[in-house]
Amino acid sequence: MAMLFRSKPREVKEVQLHPEYPQHHGDTLLVCRDELVGFKINGQMLQLLCPAFSKAAPKDGCDIADWTRPSFWVNDKPDDVFPFLRFLNACNHDAATNVFSGTEYRAIWRLLTEYKALPFLESIFRASVTKKARQLADQRESLPDRAEVLALLYLGHTLRNAEIWSSLCLRGRMSRTWWRVMLNPFQLEEAEVKDLGSTVVRALAFLATQNALCGDVDEFVAEYSAKGLCFYRTADKEDTTKHIFI
Repeated sequence: MAMLFRSKPREVKEVQLHPEYPQHHGDTLLVCRDELVGFKINGQMLQLLCPAFSKAAPKDGCDIADWTRPSFWVNDKPDDVFPFLRFLNACNHDAATNVFSGTEYRAIWRLLTEYKALPFLESIFRASVTKKARQLADQRESLPDRAEVLALLYLGHTLRNAEIWSSLCLRGRMSRTWWRVMLNPFQLEEAEVKDLGSTVVRALAFLATQNALCGDVDEFVAEYSAKGLCFYRTADKEDTTKHIFI
């Protein structure tokens, strides 16, 4: 994990504001150090919601044109900080803005953890990710971006969120292409296998094979127990087998 704060480079003072982030209510800059991209934020609210920032005072001001404000400098990428701030300030945006991709959710989770966000934000995040998984399961006509689905799988296991897995099982009923193309474990690249971890890949192998040979993967539900991630059939009461992946 990268350091949260670094001192401002002495030789650099000019920072470019992120072109897509609303800049009208900020009294502090949150600056991505390597790219010199800044976000105008409410510094007090950031410190209240993310205690990691309360342990450090803002650095000296940095100039944007002829205008100077205090700033926090972080080692994170603008593409990660942007969705994180949109999530943090969701009440200031309209419904269309409060839509995140799977990869954006993953970035948000990393920064919620890194910045030690308050527990209620984690609770809201979990509910929002679950809702996103349900939306993916309801997409009957088109396949979503593969990276987005893999990001949700990563989050599903990291958060021990069985509902995400169950939503993806339901998706298998609608299209065999979902498993043959989108979540085929035999087509995962080495970096993807390493990123997802052995438990997730083994679970995918079970679900993909079950769907290919039996076509009934939608009859399975997922749960997390002390033993690990497990799947079991709900439609057939005689089959009580629990497939457990550690």
